[in-house]
Amino acid sequence: MKDNTGIVNLEKLDKEAYSTLVDWAKSAPKIIKQLEEEGKKEELKKFKLQIKLVVNKLQDIEQILKNNSDETH
Repeated sequence: MKDNTGIVNLEKLDKEAYSTLVDWAKSAPKIIKQLEEEGKKEELKKFKLQIKLVVNKLQDIEQILKNNSDETH
């Protein structure tokens, strides 16, 4: 995200990325159930791996936001 001066606001970008990943993660149980019902074992395995990666990234972003918040206070 760039403001009017052309400077990238990393905190805003991190918050938006975090929000997007949280929204995606909320949809995961429905998708898992659908893949299980359809018997798509390989796709289910890949999707579960994606979930782990997203959770790890959420934790990274959460830590960055916390560190940035601590620095500004």
